[in-house]
Amino acid sequence: MAEFDLFRKYQELALELRVPDEKLLEWVESKVQADLDVQEKKLRAEETKLARAKEFAEAEEKKLKAQTAALEAQKLLDVTAGTPTPHPNYAKPKLPPLT
Repeated sequence: MAEFDLFRKYQELALELRVPDEKLLEWVESKVQADLDVQEKKLRAEETKLARAKEFAEAEEKKLKAQTAALEAQKLLDVTAGTPTPHPNYAKPKLPPLT
């Protein structure tokens, strides 16, 4: 539907400018195709952005699961060794240094 709307928009503009029919058709088709190409590029860019965000979220989730597992393992070791478990506010996992 959007393709037809673009066609009509450019066709009306070309009629106002009094362009010959064969030139009009070529011009309108080129404008519609150019607009569609721009829309397609924007869509691809958005898809890429969403894919990267999803990958980042999945990586963060894996990190959090690993940190949680490490904390649980440390808690289990502390309990079995007879040492008290630190307060949850002090048991925050250490993040690896940024590279």
